[in-house]
Parts: sequence; structure tokens; C-alpha cells
Amino acid sequence: PNRPLISQELSTGYPRNDGWPSRSYQFDRYVPQALVGDYAYEQNDPAIFLTRQSFMTKELAEVIRRTNRQNTAGILHFAYLTWFTDVWMADKVRPAQTYYELKKANQPVLVSAELFGRHFYAGASLRPRVAIVNDDAQQRDIPAGTLAWAIVDGNRTLAQGSQSVPVVPYYSNQWIDVAVRMPDTLPRPRVNAKLRWTLTASGQVWSENDYDIVLATRAWAEPAASVHLQLFDPSGAAKAITAALDATQIMSLDELSPTKPLIVGDLGALLKLEGGANKLKAFASSGGRVLLLHPKADLLALFPELIKSYHDAEGEISSMQWPTSPVFDGIEPLDTAWFELGERRIPRACSGAFIVDRSRPDVRTLSMQCDIHVDMKGDDYQKIGGAPLLEIRVGKGTVIASELMLTAKDKDPIAGRLLANLLGRSQ
Repeated sequence: PNRPLISQELSTGYPRNDGWPSRSYQFDRYVPQALVGDYAYEQNDPAIFLTRQSFMTKELAEVIRRTNRQNTAGILHFAYLTWFTDVWMADKVRPAQTYYELKKANQPVLVSAELFGRHFYAGASLRPRVAIVNDDAQQRDIPAGTLAWAIVDGNRTLAQGSQSVPVVPYYSNQWIDVAVRMPDTLPRPRVNAKLRWTLTASGQVWSENDYDIVLATRAWAEPAASVHLQLFDPSGAAKAITAALDATQIMSLDELSPTKPLIVGDLGALLKLEGGANKLKAFASSGGRVLLLHPKADLLALFPELIKSYHDAEGEISSMQWPTSPVFDGIEPLDTAWFELGERRIPRACSGAFIVDRSRPDVRTLSMQCDIHVDMKGDDYQKIGGAPLLEIRVGKGTVIASELMLTAKDKDPIAGRLLANLLGRSQ
């Protein structure tokens, strides 16, 4: 209390001069995997890690400037050397991606939007709080002016708006509630766009900032009309995910149709049925497709020979481990993170993770999650990481277990597309 906070090593990871993360963190500490999973390894495009690392660096700088003016007295971002390429050659050294992102976040006058998600449906309305941070180098007040926003796809503006803002005194933050509406129509079913902000006053541009966002149509994200399902969920545990689906509710596994995929929203209740586990496996073995929604530790009872452990997790980032799976049709490497949950809640990708017997060919980890950490020793990964999405081969069929936050499907098109794929959209 009453002491200023400083930080001399505020870090978001260390890319090497070739763009991949530093090997001592890759192999000894498993640090970059928390940000991008297996995309940290060198068979992948280094732009994937650089994009996520630069995003994290910019966001961290912005959130501190938005919220901690009264109790921070100096932040040093780390490490400068890693934000440039060819640093050993004076005639070739040049800025890399993170340099440019941090430059935006450290503008003396900053427009910074408080966004809780980055994936939006066409026509969606949101009302983000926007902070105007005035650390003007000449110690000037910012006159009353205009804050403008635009949704852009390359050089094309898809939607835009503006509103008046009051005077912002020097060395203060001014919060503004802004109404933003995503475009009703899109040039493509999915658009990787930017949300741009511009603050002007007295004929001068004081600040510009932008954020990468994903826009998509409902048709891109929702299950095809031809996907007919059957649902076992007597407790209604999965109602938030399944309510709008074309699903026939069944109360007994004796009612199973062999031709329709089965969703299980309450695996615990299923396992209490007489012969429940065997009937479920028999359905899958004959070619049936099963989706288990948030089975948690009950999955260990269903497949004790395959699943070693389960732990709850507030996973903000999940990363594809099997990107060629139909489950990830239309999904890009950095998509499976920060699903929009609404009501200013911290966005999350998953609620738990499994540790599996990786020597078994009949179980496949489709995605991974790992808490952000500094060092890892021994079996630490089993406590802070694991697989939130599994595919288990049972005879001719498959059982998929998902701990992904698919409840976000109504607000987040990536979550919606994942659910549609899990239900067999691409099959």
C-alpha cells in the first residue's frame, strides 16, 4: 500500500531473429506453447508465433495504460533486442512485427478499446468502453473533438461511425462508451478485418489505433439444416449449447437411432444407466458418432485405459494439434482463443483439459491448452496443460470429448463454426 509499482522486465516471450521462439523456452520450459501450442515448433510459419506474441505485447501495454495510471510508476517492456531482425548488422537491422504493435500502444496520446472478444457475427452490436489516454509529449490538454471507428477489409470500409468527445486534460484518462455495429453484409462468409479508431481535434489527428477481428455470417458458423441429431441430456447440463439444434431428446440408450449422431450433455447420468457405458460404446463401434459435451472426470470412467487424468482449467487459449481434422474446417491457427462470453466476462477457450495415454493409437488430441507460466519441471504439464478436445476411435465410429467453451456460439462465430464441425458439418 502507498508504494508505486514498477516493472523492469514485463515480458510476453522472446522471438529469435528468425521469428521462432527462443529454443530454451520451447524445449526446456514449454512457455511459447501456452500462446500457440505446437505452432511454436520450427516446421511451422514463424509468423504465427510472431503475430500472437506481438498481440500479447500490445494488449498488455494498453491494459496497463488504460487502468493503472494511479499506481504504476514505470514499465519497461522486455526484451528490445527481440523486436528487430538482423540485429548484428548495422546496415540491415530493421523493426519486426512486435515493434510496430508496441509503437501503437505507447503513443503519447492513445485511443484504447476494451474488447473482450475478437470474433463477431455480421450485424452484431457492441458497446465497448474506449479509453483516451493523454500523456501528450508537450503536456497539452486534448481539445473537444471526434472519435471515429471503422471496420475495414483491406482498403474497403465495411462500416463506420463517430461521436463527439470532451476535453481530455493532460495526464488523465477519459472513458467513452461507443456504440459499434458490425456490417450487416460481408464480401465473404468469413472476413479477417480490422477495427480502426481515430481521434481528431482542432484539425489534428491525435491518435490512431487498430485491432484485428474476425467477422462471419451466421450461415458460415451454424450447422447445416441437414444435420439431424439425437440428444441425451436429462439434466439439461448442455442446454445452452444444444437448445437451438435439430435434436431428438432421448431418455434411454435403447432409443438410439443408428443413423443420427449422438450428443451427450450429461455423461455422468448416462454412466448411471444400466449398461450405459457398454451401450454407448456399442453405438460408436457400429459406426455411430458421439459428441460428449464437458464430460469432465466422467470420461475417465468411460475410457480408463485411455484417459490418465482431468483437471478444470480457465483456459483462455486453445491451440490446434491436428489442424487437418474436419473439426477445424475453416478455422485458422490463431482462432481458437478468447471466445466471446458477453457481459464483460474474460473470454475463454475451454473449461478443462485431459491427459491421455499418447502411446495409444485409438486416442488423438485434437487441441491443447497450457496455462501461461515461466518455468516447468517434472510433471508440471499434467497440472497446467492438457487436451480440451479429444477424438477416440471406437470400432467403426468415433467419440469426441469437448471441454471447449461452445456456449459462446451465439456471440462468437468461431465457437459456432467449431460446434457445427463437431456435429459433422464438413462430413
